[in-house]
Amino acid sequence: MVAVRSVTRPRLSFHLADGLARYLGVPLIGAVGPVAGLEEPGRHDVNSAMRLAGVARRLELQLSEPALRGLPGRTVLLVDDWTESGWTLTVAARLLRQAGAARVFPFVLGIR
Repeated sequence: MVAVRSVTRPRLSFHLADGLARYLGVPLIGAVGPVAGLEEPGRHDVNSAMRLAGVARRLELQLSEPALRGLPGRTVLLVDDWTESGWTLTVAARLLRQAGAARVFPFVLGIR
């Protein structure tokens, strides 16, 4: 299980991911979050391509080395507090797949 770090609700995603991990009996191995210095979300009043570019610049995997080594071939539940365009989930899933995850399933608390 991997949480998406939220700038606006920093505890919610981890609280939700931790609870789901305990309920499912799987480890919470880390997060996908903003690169240092790019914590604030990008503009939402731009076209989809520009939103995607902004999200892609902002996000990085925040997993320990042991978690990264154990990722290949695994299924990951990606937990986020909310989604609007879906680009954060898409980019986060791509990062996890590039790191070796076999499958990534998104789980969000709400949709705007």
